[in-house]
Amino acid sequence: MEERSDYRILSLTEDPNNMLMWSHYADSHKGVALGVKPTADFAVEPVDYVAKLDLDIMQDDIIKSIFMRKLDLWKYEREHRVISNNSPFIGVEVHEIIFGINAEQTTMDLVSSVALAFNPDVSIRQLTEREIKSNLTP
Repeated sequence: MEERSDYRILSLTEDPNNMLMWSHYADSHKGVALGVKPTADFAVEPVDYVAKLDLDIMQDDIIKSIFMRKLDLWKYEREHRVISNNSPFIGVEVHEIIFGINAEQTTMDLVSSVALAFNPDVSIRQLTEREIKSNLTP
C-alpha cells in the first residue's frame, strides 16, 4: 500500500488577486505568486469543498480523495491541485510572475532577472491596490 509520503501535491489558485491569499501565504503582500503550467501530463483538478471531512470515502485511491477535499471555510482559495504518486516531483513551466503590492524592489529586480534568463517570454508584473480592492466586492 502506498504511503502519504509517496505523493506530491501542487496547489494552485484560480485567483492571483485574492487579498486573503496574499495576506496568508505571501508575507503580507511582500512575496511573489507564480503562474505555472505542469510540464507533464498531470491532471489539474478542482478541490472539493465540503461541510464535513468524513472518512467514509469509498474510492479506489483513498489518499488522493482525501488530498482533494477541504472544509468549506477554505472555499475562498478557489484551489486546484495536481496529485502525483509516480514522480519524485511535479515539473512546472513558469509563465507569469506576480509580485505583491509590498514587494521590495531589490527582490523584484533579482527574481525578474533570474526568471528572464531562463524564460525571456515570462510575464512579470506587480499587483496593484486596485486589483486587490476590486476583488473584495462579491
